[in-house]
Amino acid sequence: MPAYDESNFKFSGSLELPELTQELESPAEFFQFFFTEEDLITFITEQSNLKSTQVNVNKPVNVTNTEIEQFIGIVIFTSLVHLPSTRMYWSNNIGQHQVNSIMTCNRFEMIKRHLHFNNNNDFKPVGTPGHDKLFKIRPLIDKVRERLLLIPKEEYLAVDEQIIRTKARHQLKQYNPAKPHKWGYKNQVLSGVSGFTYDFDIFAGDQSNVFPSDAPGLGVSSNVVTRLTSTGPRNVNHKIFFDNWFNSIKLQVYL
Repeated sequence: MPAYDESNFKFSGSLELPELTQELESPAEFFQFFFTEEDLITFITEQSNLKSTQVNVNKPVNVTNTEIEQFIGIVIFTSLVHLPSTRMYWSNNIGQHQVNSIMTCNRFEMIKRHLHFNNNNDFKPVGTPGHDKLFKIRPLIDKVRERLLLIPKEEYLAVDEQIIRTKARHQLKQYNPAKPHKWGYKNQVLSGVSGFTYDFDIFAGDQSNVFPSDAPGLGVSSNVVTRLTSTGPRNVNHKIFFDNWFNSIKLQVYL
């Protein structure tokens, strides 16, 4: 076997950002790049209104794109400024102007009650072809991933898993004592040295054990690596890092 020559593995990928991202400056603009009004925000508005009519056709919530944007802004704000209960953000004593000046508490709770990301009529029951454990948020996942995949990937990439913290009761909720957040959804992530996430896949049990059509099946853990790296350009010498949970002899040979 010839000696390893680093010069044979120089990175040749393009790092030029797409034109629509080059003028983004503020955090709000970056957020709107992923949550576009013409695509995602409008979709959430339509699905939330549809869900409200499915619950009671005589009492539609009639939410607007602007209200969905305001709702998301309030959710982000309340995740940073913590109070014991949601209604306190509208209280007379410690209410937050950044919240109570935007929307009434009743309207916020109404939107929260009907917030929806997929048409219930399209749901496939457990045990039938096409059943998706992440059906409720699948369009949201897909639309965010579409935007992530527009960003060119840097030379050094890592595949790892993170826990998305939640107190909800759900079949996909897991416990991992090694993570900062012990309970939550397992999210398998492709990220770079910069910390940017280029792709992700929320673990959904057996349905997550898939691999690209042009790659062999290498087992549950190694398939994560081939799946997340398959969306990047080939033969440009990316350097992929992952720990022993993902690694296998077959994966090393394939890569």
